[in-house]
Amino acid sequence: MTEFGIDVSNHQNTFDFAVAAAEGMSFATHKICEGTWLDPLWPRAREQMATHFQFWGGYIYCRLDTAPALEADAALAYLGDTDVPIQIDYEDLKGAPSIEDLLARVDALTARGFQLLPIYLPRWYWRDHMGSPDLIELPVPIWNSSYVNGTGTPAQLYPGHDHPGWKPMGGKDIAILQFSATASIGGQLIDVNAIRGGRDQLARLFWKELDMQLTDMITNKDGNEVTVAELLASIDLHASWVVDQLAGPDSRRQPGPDLDPTGWPQLDGKSIVDSVAAAHDKIDTVTTVLGQIQDKIQTVLEHLDTDPSTGRHRKQ
Repeated sequence: MTEFGIDVSNHQNTFDFAVAAAEGMSFATHKICEGTWLDPLWPRAREQMATHFQFWGGYIYCRLDTAPALEADAALAYLGDTDVPIQIDYEDLKGAPSIEDLLARVDALTARGFQLLPIYLPRWYWRDHMGSPDLIELPVPIWNSSYVNGTGTPAQLYPGHDHPGWKPMGGKDIAILQFSATASIGGQLIDVNAIRGGRDQLARLFWKELDMQLTDMITNKDGNEVTVAELLASIDLHASWVVDQLAGPDSRRQPGPDLDPTGWPQLDGKSIVDSVAAAHDKIDTVTTVLGQIQDKIQTVLEHLDTDPSTGRHRKQ
């Protein structure tokens, strides 16, 4: 299973994240800062991504002339919290990149409480500018780039799970592949990425609890394995049956939150609750009458006991 996503920055201006989600994008990231320079569109992007995506985060374009601590401090001050998972974008062509410098940036961010997304490290940059170092010490997998030609939807452009861009590098797996910079999303050309493994893998990479899906398996009350969809259908069926039993035939078919019980013929057109309430009123009436009769009987008995001209005191 393949999930597609986008990475955005101020270069895309006020990007329409709602359209991206509607067109099937499952995840999104947006630039937070570049060194200590702050992307002015990040606050808007954060709000929009949180509204339209379950899986989203921010990225830091690392400037080699900026100390790792300063870069991490700038990101933290701009964000105000560490709730956003961070993608390190390591591809600056000015300076001398190294695995030591990259690890220092990892340490600076994690020391401040950030959780890391896969690190964006293109294979060409790792090979040609870093000398192909061992990456095994990195705490997360790699976000590689390997572009195909042409324009189209992400699904049309995706080169498949066997594309060389997925080949591990430096002892680390490729978790996300950026495979095009010219995919069309909402009529705009943009970078697109793929994740293999479906929503389970998405949840792991973005540090999220996965929402339950209708196709997930669950154990029902009888101990049988059923899908969530099957369980919900069973609950709906039985709930509808209970509504009809209580309120009358086909009461369950009424739309909206309000319910006007149809009533049962054998209950004089009343629902069970209304019928019980009516019966309760009748019982109260009967109880009152019986109480009155008991009082009258008691009065008669007292009269029989005290009046010598009646009952057992009456003269022969």
